[in-house]
Amino acid sequence: MTNKTALTELLIRNIPVPNVISKQYPDTLIPGFGVRVSNKGLRTFYYRYKIGSKYGRLTLGHFPDVKLATARAAAAKARVLVRDGIDPSVPVTISTEPSVERHFAFKRRHSDSVAPLKGQILFSKALDDYFNIYCAANVRPSTTREYRWTLNAHFLPRWESRTMQSITKGDVLAIINGIVKQGNFGAARHAQKYIKGFFSWAAGHDYVVTYARLDSLRPAHRRQCSHAVGNSRAAARARHRHHRR
Repeated sequence: MTNKTALTELLIRNIPVPNVISKQYPDTLIPGFGVRVSNKGLRTFYYRYKIGSKYGRLTLGHFPDVKLATARAAAAKARVLVRDGIDPSVPVTISTEPSVERHFAFKRRHSDSVAPLKGQILFSKALDDYFNIYCAANVRPSTTREYRWTLNAHFLPRWESRTMQSITKGDVLAIINGIVKQGNFGAARHAQKYIKGFFSWAAGHDYVVTYARLDSLRPAHRRQCSHAVGNSRAAARARHRHHRR
């Protein structure tokens, strides 16, 4: 394989591990896009760009956790932003700056990633975008798998058909406290951390109109839950003794 070719998944899979720190293989279909192979065998998609005199690089995820088509599509979207003078590595914030307005216009043109009506997007759709867009480009694959398992296991079954705007802090707290009451304190801490991160991302990317911050979220205390579990067990024993009489 030459260092510059039209990448395919088969070619990427068969790239030999280099004897240097890393080696780059640019793609001929999208300028700036390519895959970097480390001396440990890690295959990472990237997109290199230049805006004015500034050079930048985006990490688009690791192969094979991120498919070639997904990474290439992300690079193509970033290339559109670069062409408009927008740095794709800068997070979008609510502002009236022309560059941000262009960014929002770009997002509206690609309605597969953002809901047509603010706040009306389903939780399941937003969660898919979080994994496939944000996590694929910014989070290690092993960490993404942990995020996916936790959020899919605890929150998706309850909120799959609900809109993002309809979910309240009380809804989040009810699920967290339910995990705590089962005695899974570590799982509750992780679930709380991951759902806070998800909603923070969603609020910054226009998936919700208003956002009740979860910073002050306070799940039930471990000792309180242990006391409640103890009381319920004592009550069960009392009922058992009563029936035996």
